[in-house]
Amino acid sequence: MSRRAERNKPTVGAGEAKSRGYRGDYIRRRLLLKSFKGDEKGYKTLLKLPETVLSGMEVLWRQKILCDIELITADRKRICAHRLVLVTCSDYFYEEFIEAPSGALQIEVPDIRGATLEVMIDAMYTGKVKVESDNVDDLMLSASSMGMFMLLDACEDFLLEHLGKDNCLQLLGTAFKHGLSRLTEAALEIAAHNFNSISKKLLFRNLPIEHVAPLLKRNDLKVENELEAFYRARAWIDEDKPCRLQHAAEVLSNIRLPLLTPAEVIDNIESCAYLMEIVECQRLVKEALHYHLMPSRQCLLQTPRTVPRLHATECLVVTGGAPRLETDHVRDHVLSFDHVTGKWNQLTKIPAPRHHHAAIVLNGFMYIVGGDETNDVIAPTRTMFRFDPRNGSWIEVAHMLYSRQSFNVAVLNNTIYAIGGRVSHDECLSSVERYDPSSDTWQEVKELNGPRRCAAVACLNGKLYAVGGSGSKALSSRVERYSPAENKWEILKPLSIPRFYAHLCPISGHLYLVGGATIDAAEKIVCTDTIERYSPMMNQWTFVCRMTQPRSEFGSAVIGDKIYVIGGYDWTVCKRLVDVECFDTGTGNWSHVSEMSENLVGSAACALVLYQPK
Repeated sequence: MSRRAERNKPTVGAGEAKSRGYRGDYIRRRLLLKSFKGDEKGYKTLLKLPETVLSGMEVLWRQKILCDIELITADRKRICAHRLVLVTCSDYFYEEFIEAPSGALQIEVPDIRGATLEVMIDAMYTGKVKVESDNVDDLMLSASSMGMFMLLDACEDFLLEHLGKDNCLQLLGTAFKHGLSRLTEAALEIAAHNFNSISKKLLFRNLPIEHVAPLLKRNDLKVENELEAFYRARAWIDEDKPCRLQHAAEVLSNIRLPLLTPAEVIDNIESCAYLMEIVECQRLVKEALHYHLMPSRQCLLQTPRTVPRLHATECLVVTGGAPRLETDHVRDHVLSFDHVTGKWNQLTKIPAPRHHHAAIVLNGFMYIVGGDETNDVIAPTRTMFRFDPRNGSWIEVAHMLYSRQSFNVAVLNNTIYAIGGRVSHDECLSSVERYDPSSDTWQEVKELNGPRRCAAVACLNGKLYAVGGSGSKALSSRVERYSPAENKWEILKPLSIPRFYAHLCPISGHLYLVGGATIDAAEKIVCTDTIERYSPMMNQWTFVCRMTQPRSEFGSAVIGDKIYVIGGYDWTVCKRLVDVECFDTGTGNWSHVSEMSENLVGSAACALVLYQPK
């Protein structure tokens, strides 16, 4: 076989090329180039080669040199071109010349006018296209039919530049028609932000369900309340009730009825007779009313309809704490940290002050559990309060079976576990109890293998871990793991250094043990400055790094892959701390975040999603 023949030998069969298509073949070639591992030493890039080739092809085209195909448009205009350029830029021509070649020197291009095809061919040779309001519709239709997606992208860019409040609904239809995802999102965003005005227009009431449903579903829909959204949706149904009743349930499913009061639901939605004749609409109303009947269950009833249409941010939250002087009152504040301003703001107040309590988040609700309400004697409480950040309300839920302070809690299988703790100066608990929000009750489960207070607690992979702590007048290095299925604790590899008042943080399949205090060789309480990481698969503890500021009795929370530590006490130098630090488990670096306004101990922290107007 000659070299020329070998070079011209096809590398794939027609059937295989057809199965891939132009775009698949193009992607394959790009991936092969990116995966090339050969020795590139000595190779130099030929600068401006793509531009040179493109400009050269343009010169040849304009002078009609080496053109090997003539295109005949719907209005009988004739345009000469190079097959190579056409198949490179268009799926349609790829199929015409590569997958089903006929060898013809002329082909007809139906349904495209000459002026439009000239613009498209010009774009193939120049890499530029003049898009105007007069031709953008024709260009998009033709680009879609010819599989010229780069041109479609250029038209989408043009429409995005001219998108505004006055034409967002019209261009939303254009975006849906041509599958323009960027324009769809942008048009929906503008329509959502201006919903109060555009929803009163006839154009909105004439939208198809395919446009109305995604608009009503958006979190950034600007409405005073869900009643406003409901009445706009109802007006859309009423515009053509006989045809649109079939979509009523879909429309109502995008109204966040649980965020309305029971009275608002009954007076405005349940009173709409034609809606209540639809079974699915009845179910949605019942869902909203049930949401308010048993508040303790609300954490288990979360759906997209229970999320406010507000800007949601996961924030660092600190609760309560004990001041230095016993005569000072225990704090009841709940502070949230604003990462933009770097300041702490008061979010709310706990119904009762407390310190050395526990704070935990379950499905978006914050629970404050146990702790002491006074600063002069140890007299822990059994109470638990739940905070709803959606409306800023508190409710008191079932009390624990045992009073306790200096303990930790964890969430497992939509329940809250309270582990160990202290009752008095001399008495610690081995008790473990579990709160079930579905029944608003606490239930005892298998106790620890000995009384412990100040143990670090976390859940990972469906198991509950209790690490370290203090009990029976001695520090503990014990590590225990609880299986809810077996209701049994098993003892794992112990810590190398016993510690109490530490925190256990689950991140990326591991447990990070942070801070705490221990007893040194001189039998003095000192803070540990190490972070250790536990691997459940290896049952192994590994040293990670040292803390920039050792601390115990501090608050801690995890946001993403970062561990935040707040305030606390340094036993080594007998100093109360106000600084807030962050450890990035991805980089292994510590950073200073801010400072608290008071040097409190026994505060509890968590990461809570808060809602603010956008």
